[in-house]
Amino acid sequence: MRSITLLCCFLAVSLVSVAQAKDMKVATVDLKKIFQEYPGYEKAQAKFKALAEKKQKELSEPEQELGDLQKELESSGSVMSAKEKQKKTAKAKKLYESYAQQKSQIQNELATKETEMTQGLLDEIKAVVADVAKEKDIDLVLDVEKAVYVKDGTDLTDALLKKFKTLKIKDDDTK
Repeated sequence: MRSITLLCCFLAVSLVSVAQAKDMKVATVDLKKIFQEYPGYEKAQAKFKALAEKKQKELSEPEQELGDLQKELESSGSVMSAKEKQKKTAKAKKLYESYAQQKSQIQNELATKETEMTQGLLDEIKAVVADVAKEKDIDLVLDVEKAVYVKDGTDLTDALLKKFKTLKIKDDDTK
């Protein structure tokens, strides 16, 4: 008897949920297109490129020094004394380890910065998507690439692109 009561309660809740889901308005957006055409995207991309170039310049001096030392070892290593050759080889090894560590650190910094910039842009885009969805009385917005099927879904991509043209993107160095 108790299990029949629980089953009836479950069915009643399920029917209410299905009825509510029927009234739900679903829309899609092409998030990739939106991201690339977002007004702050080019600015963030240029900022990241400048940072990457600056970091690459930081690596050029140790890279050059290491290359010069390796060339010296190759060209005149045969005429060096064993002790001198050993010293230069140890120096080259130490330089290489330092260079590799610095390069790894820079790559990690760049990856972190890229993630921060991307997340910042996505947060701004999500806010605009939410505004447009509210204006159009949409209950759920999905990325078109992630949705397998949406019956009678509205595509908000063009509406968002129009909205972007009216936006003023804040100039923030953290993004």
